[in-house]
Amino acid sequence: MDKNKKALFGIVAAAIVLCVVVAFMVNRGGHTEKNKDVIRVACNLPMTGNLGMIGEYIDSGIKMAMDELRNSFEADGVELFFEYNDNTSQPKDAVSIFNLQKIKGFDIYMTAGTAEAAAILEPVKDSGKPHFIWGFEPFSLKKSDHLFRHWIDMEYEGKCFIKYIENYKPKTISFIYENISSTQAQFGTIVKPYVESQGIKILNDECYDISTTNFRDIVTKVSAANPDLVIIYGFQSHLVEIIKGLNTSGLKKKGNVLCSFDFLDVQSILEPQLLDGIVTNVPIFLVDNTDRINSWKEKFHSIYGRSPVYTDAYAYDLAYTIYYAAKLGKENGESIEKNLFKVNFDGITGRIRYLESGQLEYNVQPSIYTNGQFQSIE
Repeated sequence: MDKNKKALFGIVAAAIVLCVVVAFMVNRGGHTEKNKDVIRVACNLPMTGNLGMIGEYIDSGIKMAMDELRNSFEADGVELFFEYNDNTSQPKDAVSIFNLQKIKGFDIYMTAGTAEAAAILEPVKDSGKPHFIWGFEPFSLKKSDHLFRHWIDMEYEGKCFIKYIENYKPKTISFIYENISSTQAQFGTIVKPYVESQGIKILNDECYDISTTNFRDIVTKVSAANPDLVIIYGFQSHLVEIIKGLNTSGLKKKGNVLCSFDFLDVQSILEPQLLDGIVTNVPIFLVDNTDRINSWKEKFHSIYGRSPVYTDAYAYDLAYTIYYAAKLGKENGESIEKNLFKVNFDGITGRIRYLESGQLEYNVQPSIYTNGQFQSIE
């Protein structure tokens, strides 16, 4: 074989090898990167600071779901990427992070913290991309503003409070709550107007700064007033100190303390006897003892060494929600936002589907903490 033929043979052989390699890469798993629908979720979350535990819980729930979905991504031709940035629980940091994320681009945006979400609400809205907010602010979702909330909101929680007040029928009531806009809106526009309209006497209206660590004076005043019902609202650290104080004073009795659902974060810190008899609104999975739910709780504990809190569970369901919407997009070619409204499945926290406003369908109920677990209040 002369040199020219050898050279030609070498070129042809190399080309065949290259074609084989390319064919293998193209057909591996049935999809190429080009044919995959890649959904990038830009996360602007507090991983440190006053609200750092929220970012931690969101991250834990999403990671658990993502690990379960790895094989499905390849089979269905979709891919999710959650890109985390720590806004340190500061609105100014949330703005700086968004400006960088905007340059990189994203398909879905995610923010946690009421003030942090508010700081970038309009710029994210202008992007036209779905925006999941982990915040409780009532009345903040409107049709066609691209906002979604995968948590319960304080408007609905306020209505649950009212339902409990109707059934409990107190003649006197005391409020203890933190001074943030969402709580002010809940108490000022939902709970207090109802209480006043029913002629229930408000003995205490204690609104404290979120930097408060010593609640001795507030608890002393409320205990001295001896109301029929106490409603307390606050973050985990606040509730721990208030509940300890109410126990020490002897004011807490079965059913006479109604607490915000942040109470769910207190279980891992305080002894069950200190929590006995407290009423709060809980996601259905906390009072659901089916094998499916119990298996999920056990699996979560085996991964993280702790019991899941409600934010873990909501985040887990959210990852599946985005996956199902992306999968629908492969089938119908519609936008991720349109398909989010078509998602409908039985999640850990209850039925997962969105109302027209973008709010997750309500799936909580008033329950009382008894003997280390929640029991539904009929």
